[in-house]
Amino acid sequence: CNNTKENRASIEEYARSLHKKYSRLLVVRVDFNYRMENQHHIMIDDVYRHLDKMRRAKSRLSFFENLVGSGWCIEQGVTRGYHIHAVYYFLGSKHKNDWYMANQIGLLWESVTDRLGTFYSCNTSDEKAKYERKGMLGVGMIHRDDTEACNNAINAVSYLSDTDKEDQY
Repeated sequence: CNNTKENRASIEEYARSLHKKYSRLLVVRVDFNYRMENQHHIMIDDVYRHLDKMRRAKSRLSFFENLVGSGWCIEQGVTRGYHIHAVYYFLGSKHKNDWYMANQIGLLWESVTDRLGTFYSCNTSDEKAKYERKGMLGVGMIHRDDTEACNNAINAVSYLSDTDKEDQY
């Protein structure tokens, strides 16, 4: 549990430093999953192999050109098996459409997993509207001078290493 708390503090500080450095960030949150019918075939080595393919793709795909930061957390849940919570930060001066970016990243995940994987975007209109109604929207275009949006974005990213999750390892 100490390691989880340290990870949470580390990712929060990382996010805070990015928001201080850039006046506008396009924050994209995507969850990578494995299809239910494939979960019993997926081992941790497969997850790391798929993440490595994602990392290598960042250097060759044009939609990652203005990526300034990223982070991820692997979890293993009782019902969902292995899954990954990921965040990507793009220059807000170069990218505007967070839904498109999340979708591109998700489609890449499906490709590197040979369609064993699927994804969930936190950047859809419905998802963003749900968090906006609660005053907690922390994805999409985040301006450095909007303190509430920056705090919401940091809170959204801290979920990657949330200490309150049950049945997650």
